[in-house]
Amino acid sequence: MKVVYLEPRTSFIGSRIHSDTLFGAICWSIRQIYDKETLENILEKFKNGKPPFLLSSTYPYIGNGEKKHFLPKPIQKPLRKEVTSMKDLNKLTELLRFAN
Repeated sequence: MKVVYLEPRTSFIGSRIHSDTLFGAICWSIRQIYDKETLENILEKFKNGKPPFLLSSTYPYIGNGEKKHFLPKPIQKPLRKEVTSMKDLNKLTELLRFAN
């Protein structure tokens, strides 16, 4: 997995770019740089469940070398469960699979 850091040339005071907006901009750029067929081939990969890239919403960061990320505050407390049996482990595994 590769992480790409965007460095805007203008400010986004009070807002940030969401993943759907960024996806649209990337698609439009592919269409402009290459052609309609290239874009349609890429979109078909998404439809078939094999996306060539993934995006998340953009979050601010600082630093040129080691970067410090400003991620959103979690909306709920972390799941903590003491695993004392295989039954507990199986339940926890199923919960985690469902959450992803």
